Amino acid sequence: MQATFSAKLKSGKADVWDSGTVQSGELHLVPYGGRKLVSGGDYYWRVIVYDQNRRASEKSDIARFSLGLLERSEWKGDWIKHPEASKKQHTWFRKKITINDKTASAFIHVASTGNHELYINGRKADERVLAPVLARLDKRILYVTYDITSFLQPGENVIALWFAPGWSRYSSFTNAVDQALLVQLNGKTAQGELFTLHSDASWKCAESYSRNQGNFQLFDMGGEEMNGQLYTTAWNTLNFDDNNWKYARKISPLKNGKEPILSAHTTDPSRIIETIPAVNITDTIPETWLVDMGKHFTGFLEAHFNGLRAGDTVSIRISDRPDKIDNFHQDHLYIARGEKGEFFRNRFNYFSGRYVYFKGLKQKPELAGITGYALTSAPERTGYFESSDEMLNRMYDIDRWTYEMCTVEGYTSDCPNRERLGYGSEGGWQTSWGIGLPCFASGAFYIKNVRDWSDVQYPDGRINHVTPQSIDIAGSVFVRLHPDECRLGTLLGLRRQKDSGRSLQSRKTLARFSEYPPAQRFTGTLCR
Repeated sequence: MQATFSAKLKSGKADVWDSGTVQSGELHLVPYGGRKLVSGGDYYWRVIVYDQNRRASEKSDIARFSLGLLERSEWKGDWIKHPEASKKQHTWFRKKITINDKTASAFIHVASTGNHELYINGRKADERVLAPVLARLDKRILYVTYDITSFLQPGENVIALWFAPGWSRYSSFTNAVDQALLVQLNGKTAQGELFTLHSDASWKCAESYSRNQGNFQLFDMGGEEMNGQLYTTAWNTLNFDDNNWKYARKISPLKNGKEPILSAHTTDPSRIIETIPAVNITDTIPETWLVDMGKHFTGFLEAHFNGLRAGDTVSIRISDRPDKIDNFHQDHLYIARGEKGEFFRNRFNYFSGRYVYFKGLKQKPELAGITGYALTSAPERTGYFESSDEMLNRMYDIDRWTYEMCTVEGYTSDCPNRERLGYGSEGGWQTSWGIGLPCFASGAFYIKNVRDWSDVQYPDGRINHVTPQSIDIAGSVFVRLHPDECRLGTLLGLRRQKDSGRSLQSRKTLARFSEYPPAQRFTGTLCR
């Protein structure tokens, strides 16, 4: 049963859809048969399950879902960017809005070609990081919908965004995609008054205290530079003085002037799943402190320092090895302000490794002052394995951790330190099929995966062996062979999820690939 108000469901009324009794053993993907849902709609639902003897279960708790913006015309704002910031710079945006009453409901939709964090009156809107997950940016840009009802207050409020370039700097996209934000807020007060806010050239913006380091390319994904002399936490608060900030500039997100496809972010977000304390500090390398985090992970680092003078620099390098700094250029930098309580914290360019090399410190760092944050965008875990054999248990734990640490920003890569590419064999077959399907709620992941592969297909049917980045890196052999392997893995995943609609989409993409002339020479790898 579905309704527009939870009170209606409590009384047994469904003004949107009442499916009646459905004779089926399926518990999900039951076709919807109710009235047309509307953009921004808020809906409530519950279910009752019957066994083979028609005995009814207890009614489920009332659950809720809301819709994003279904039509491009419903976005009223402009794409905006900082008018002068470099491509590596992280930037701040803010805009005030006055609300005349208590807020009954408010949703804000944020699309970005890079990553963003949303703040309302100084509070972060939710726990996600690196929003949104990655899509093929020169074709499709994802937006995130936030429920900010509880964040807004009667009177003046401030909406603030922290933006970083993310994958818009990558070679596949840098010549086609600009760094841009699009924002739309739709709300309603307790008295039924509607209010809106959208991005335009009246928004204020400034360069933040952090920026990317490195080239964000293969073998040089880089890190972050944090300038402690510019550090502030007040930029997203209501009373912050932004008179010296610049006005945003209206732009097109695609450099060819075309309008990208706007799609909702519907998969699990990137998020921190574990806090990892440092376990050991040594100074075996001259003028360098080596910190062992205890295990390999993908994520962020927070490190506190003392004894620094204003302008001192601390080099922070990540490695997989305790005896050598790997040549993957996961390099970070901190510029000191010369005060107590200084710290480094990256938030927009993650790393992968176990060992952290600090150079430039005036004194040994404290073990308790160094913390790692492991992140993933893997789906919710639903399956577990445990046996009497500790070796098997350990193998399972390693497999699970590897999958979680290689699945970030909505896809699975083989090496989050060196390339961060969504190779088909990893994302669609090996890692996801081996551990992702049996132990994680992978339905939404595979729906996105199908769309990602369709998005990187060329008009002649050819498919890159990497998605969503859309890059030919290993030559024609991989271009011919990998797609069928990965697409078949995705198709089997959808079949296991019993999602016939997305399976059909996958088959259409495979059929187009089978007509690509070079692919026809490898008919042994194709399923017709």
